[in-house]
Amino acid sequence: MTTTQADDRRRCIYHFIVAYCMSSSGIPPTYQEIVDHCGLHSKSTAARFIQTLVRRGLLSIEHLGNRRVIRVPKATWRPPLICAYCGKAHARYFEWSEAEKR
Repeated sequence: MTTTQADDRRRCIYHFIVAYCMSSSGIPPTYQEIVDHCGLHSKSTAARFIQTLVRRGLLSIEHLGNRRVIRVPKATWRPPLICAYCGKAHARYFEWSEAEKR
């Protein structure tokens, strides 16, 4: 995998997590939902990409008993209508205002 492909996948995962959290009152997606949405091969692949995003400070992971919860510390970014990597519309997870549609 080239650096550009890896960056595109990380971007897809980050955009999906942000959009999902915004639409579900802060509840993050499961690793399986991330795998399914971004077309990854396994949950461990998703976990590796997420760990990279954690190291870069874009995400954090809280350990609550036996569960790991993904958090978006600074979700100020707005996802695009169509993800450049997976070609799916992340906008379906929350409502766009009329100003944002333009």
